Amino acid sequence: MILGLATFCIYAYTRGKGDVFALVIVAAISVNNFLIDFISFYQLKFQAPTPEFSLIFAFRLIAEIFVVTNAARCLRLPPVGQRWNFSAAFKTEQPPSSTLS
Repeated sequence: MILGLATFCIYAYTRGKGDVFALVIVAAISVNNFLIDFISFYQLKFQAPTPEFSLIFAFRLIAEIFVVTNAARCLRLPPVGQRWNFSAAFKTEQPPSSTLS
């Protein structure tokens, strides 16, 4: 199921069809999974935390924030042809040059 969802997300991101829907679904599943784990598993671990648990919990919390932030910013996706061009994020936009003599 997770592999199918990941394949759908990659297809949606590449083709631009259902990309917002895919990101929102991934965020909803991720938040739901985190909350269920928090209620059933993490409450017991918080009674006697270990350094390993603290690192795992911090990593999951940071990953959750990352997923929710990306879903909230999904309307700011680049055009379909430029989505896999990762170097475009680091290029600065040049102002148009005027041809006045």
